[in-house]
Amino acid sequence: RSAKGQEPAQQSAPIGPSELLESSPFQSFRRLSRYAFQAEGAKRDFRPSRSGPVFGLRREVREIVKRAGATTVLVTHDREEALALADRVAVMAPGRVEQIGTPEDVYQAPVSASVARLVGPCEIIPGVLRGGVVATEAGEFPVADGPRPRDGTPVQALLRASELEVEPSDSGVDARVLYHEFRGEFTQYGVRLPSGAVVRVRRRSSDALGEGVHVAIRARPGSRVIVFTEP
Repeated sequence: RSAKGQEPAQQSAPIGPSELLESSPFQSFRRLSRYAFQAEGAKRDFRPSRSGPVFGLRREVREIVKRAGATTVLVTHDREEALALADRVAVMAPGRVEQIGTPEDVYQAPVSASVARLVGPCEIIPGVLRGGVVATEAGEFPVADGPRPRDGTPVQALLRASELEVEPSDSGVDARVLYHEFRGEFTQYGVRLPSGAVVRVRRRSSDALGEGVHVAIRARPGSRVIVFTEP
């Protein structure tokens, strides 16, 4: 109540935009955060984590936009940003949209090798389809369900480190460990194939493999490889 005893005027709730266009909204913040981390790191042993300010800000922005009910178009070159924030993703190539879908659909069922490369780290290697299995120089892998080319068709196989296993082997494909990178709970390996191509695979860090070890690459239990008929 005011000094004169009158009821205060009702304040209208702020009206947000019905449409919002954001172009790389976190780029400047990420750059500033990096400078802040570097400055702080000069004072003490400080390392930013993936749960830091940028990642928290993404969640906050997503919640605010959803509460506002605003139709938002996010334009970004950061695939993690797109997959984390969007309800639907449009993957664009020069002059055209290649695929539209949920982040899960676009990542798990890319319609082409170019989409697969854009939405996550992967290797695309040639192979031949035979009876639900694709034979490649890295080994043989079960193919994902769905429409497939006829047997004997040359295809491109999509291999992702998280969907593969690697074991020491003295037979089969001449594949050897080229390098390894310790990532904590797992170690990522680069395995060189006879052609010189390198396939990334993961293995529990407690079961380390040395460089130069002869190995066999397999799909993880339950994992199936996506194949494309065009590069």
